Amino acid sequence: MNYKESGAMIRVALEKQLDERIWQRWLIEIQGMDKDNFLNFESYKNKLLSGATIKSRSNEKVKIDFEQSRKFAQEAIRRLAPKNDVGKKVK
Repeated sequence: MNYKESGAMIRVALEKQLDERIWQRWLIEIQGMDKDNFLNFESYKNKLLSGATIKSRSNEKVKIDFEQSRKFAQEAIRRLAPKNDVGKKVK
C-alpha cells in the first residue's frame, strides 16, 4: 500500500469518527427538539459543520486585534506586577 492509499484510508476513518461524534451529539440534542424545531441528522450535521469554518481576517484586522490584546496584556502586567507598594490602591 502506498502513501496515497494510506492517506485516503486515514481520511475516511477520521470522517467516520467525526460522523460518530456528531451522531452522539445529535442523539442528546434530539431529546429537546419538538416538531417545530426538529432537525434530521443530515441537516444537523450540515448546520454544525458550516459553522465550524474558520473565517479569514484581513491583515489590518489582525494587527488591530493584536494591538488590543497587547495593550490588555500590558495593563494586566502593570496591575499584577509585584511591587513594594503593599497596602496601596491600584488606579
